Amino acid sequence: YLDAIDKKVYFLFAKKHFNDAGKDISEPCFNNIYDKFSGHTWYIQYVLNRIFETTDEGNVAETSNIGPAIDHILKLNDRNFAGQFSRLSEKKRNLLIAVARNVSGDSVCGSVKEITSSDFVQKNNLGSASSVQSALRPLCESEIIVKEGEFYLISNKFFSAWLLKCFS
Repeated sequence: YLDAIDKKVYFLFAKKHFNDAGKDISEPCFNNIYDKFSGHTWYIQYVLNRIFETTDEGNVAETSNIGPAIDHILKLNDRNFAGQFSRLSEKKRNLLIAVARNVSGDSVCGSVKEITSSDFVQKNNLGSASSVQSALRPLCESEIIVKEGEFYLISNKFFSAWLLKCFS
């Protein structure tokens, strides 16, 4: 994926496109989207596009527009995500749910640093560290879970948000 674009530069870019269409976007709205998706351009652009579509000319997109936009995107992908999820073993599903639930701040995307730690395993009723390791290996091989730096996370941030919505 693309490296994160500087938040202020990206906001001014988005604002210009909204303004060119006779619309506007508040900086808190943009910043919230940016933070929810940790600066990942593709996801930010997808949400901005949906908010742009639903903002009438002369109106300002506010943070209250974000939830409905993400919900719409998740609903569009519901069948795909449900199918992908249902094809996994129970241990893999439980691990994905545990990772998705491990969110901080405004993020919609969970991440875990110590994925086999006794704290994480016990808190999420995942059995044992070896069970987590055996579920993790194929999820990483299929790139459903990826490791970014020291953290494991679900590669598709909308899938992560869908899991969080369905299983929180």
